[in-house]
Amino acid sequence: MPDTFAITIVSIIIFTVVAAFIRGRIRDKCLGDFLKDLVTLEETTGKIILGKLSVENTGIELIYPTKYKDKSGHDKTSYILYKHEYPNIQALIRYHDELNEHRKKEREKELKRTYHPTASKKA
Repeated sequence: MPDTFAITIVSIIIFTVVAAFIRGRIRDKCLGDFLKDLVTLEETTGKIILGKLSVENTGIELIYPTKYKDKSGHDKTSYILYKHEYPNIQALIRYHDELNEHRKKEREKELKRTYHPTASKKA
């Protein structure tokens, strides 16, 4: 007869590991639509950053088109904004004319789904 206590403990451990993995993979859907696009981030402080967007579950990273040296002489290649800093975002702008044809078609498809949802999405 199997040990029910051991089975319970193993089940809890497996469930916890799977839940942690799923939680780590979840990304913001709206930000995910901008993934790998060139975007302009404007913060409430007036700071403006331009870069290719990378979205993680802990925040976002804007990868600069070209690296540059900051005032202290360090090479800068990206800007990281953590999730708790999201309230500092004034605007996140993706210009339509900078998208490639594939991304423009994806955007149009998403707009159609948003403005004309199917019956299964209305409920």
